Amino acid sequence: MVVVTKESADVAMTYEGTLPSLAPLTVRAALQRRASPVEAQERPELIAAAQGVVVDPWEVQRYREVCGIGQSPVLPAPYPQVLATPLHGAILADSRFPLPVVGLVHLQNRVEQRRALEVGATLDMMCTVGEWTWDPYRGRRFSLITQVRSDGQLCWESELWALCRAKASELEPKPPREPRPPKGPGEPRRVVSALIEVPGDLGRRYAAVCGDYNPIHLHALTAKPFGFKQPIIHGMWTLARCWAPLADLVEPSGLTLEVRFRRPIYMPSKILLGIKEAEEGYEFVCEDPRNRREFLDGFVRI
Repeated sequence: MVVVTKESADVAMTYEGTLPSLAPLTVRAALQRRASPVEAQERPELIAAAQGVVVDPWEVQRYREVCGIGQSPVLPAPYPQVLATPLHGAILADSRFPLPVVGLVHLQNRVEQRRALEVGATLDMMCTVGEWTWDPYRGRRFSLITQVRSDGQLCWESELWALCRAKASELEPKPPREPRPPKGPGEPRRVVSALIEVPGDLGRRYAAVCGDYNPIHLHALTAKPFGFKQPIIHGMWTLARCWAPLADLVEPSGLTLEVRFRRPIYMPSKILLGIKEAEEGYEFVCEDPRNRREFLDGFVRI
């Protein structure tokens, strides 16, 4: 557990009663000159915290609508990650964060929800940099750890992994990918199977809710410089869309939610969502309905 102390005040950004505005942080981060992923070897000791943040019911409703999540008096399990995005932005925009942030790729998320958080609750939030490793085949991999407390109790925490892609000349050749085993006929029956539209403007609509205006999500013209033929949808939108039917299947407290993003989902497109029972909860997967290639997979452990 990371604790903000007087000794760490020189690297801590603390906000009282509100969260910072993400837009200027994004611009500041984009304009700063940064090291290359291979050069940025030292993990930055950065912490951003906010005290007394009141969850806005109107903002939660906007999030539900764009992600297709039904009504409930408690927050959707992925939502605190979105709420913490400005704190992530404060860390990434700090001059001591060494990596370029435009074009970062979201790899994986793990959420532990000890207790459900109510809409309208007052929260204390803290974020810090976690893992900091070099992937010789892709670039610099790092994580952001987020903790959320209500009434002094740790209720929700997550670790989000991201990738800063290096130049091809800085990387080793990728080894052959091992084929995944075929799906057998004896697998558990899917309890949910849904074909979902991902419209071309969804990245901009979701960005208006979450504040993440990374150009890879907005338009083909802004995504192409980062190696994408079309804009790709935010990973946290896809996770939230998977959560929508799961919210009706599991209790909101005492759960672990984990997702791995395997390949980007281009816009516009269609995705096939499948959920099946597992030994300790549910497994979920998003696939391309044309060839069943997986965009992401994950599980909820209860």
